[in-house]
Amino acid sequence: MFKIVFSVKGMNWKFTAASLALIVNAFIWYLLAFDTLKGLLDGFNTSDNTSLQLLFFGINAGAIAVSALLGSFVIDKFKKRVPFLYLWTFAGIIISIVPLGLNTQDLNQLMAISIIFGAYFGLGMPVIMGYYSSSISIEKRAKTTGMAFLLIGLIFSIIGMITIGD
Repeated sequence: MFKIVFSVKGMNWKFTAASLALIVNAFIWYLLAFDTLKGLLDGFNTSDNTSLQLLFFGINAGAIAVSALLGSFVIDKFKKRVPFLYLWTFAGIIISIVPLGLNTQDLNQLMAISIIFGAYFGLGMPVIMGYYSSSISIEKRAKTTGMAFLLIGLIFSIIGMITIGD
């Protein structure tokens, strides 16, 4: 399918498909992690649950911003970005199971989960976006970015429909 869509002169469909898969997977992971965090926060019966969610989502966004800045400097230490992407992807598997090992009824541990999810996402995004921009020609970025957002929306919607009954 990708070979047909990206058979335009000057585009390597393998690199395009790989960078599209990286972006789609990263955003789907973050949306699911954010949804998990929201679900964990909904379990608290406080009088002001909205303020609690704003606090945790603010901490999450701050962790993303700080780690994205750090990530843009750390990546310069790596000669090749692909090994870093392998390491980052493997770390995502481990980080995804962090909530299982922590007490999700403790606000301090939920704050740690929020920081860990944000820091992980922020650390990898500069690398993924750099890989994306280097593997896709400027003329074709709009087309592939549109396809990435379409895939993100479709996959997240499908996963949302599947997990509604759980």
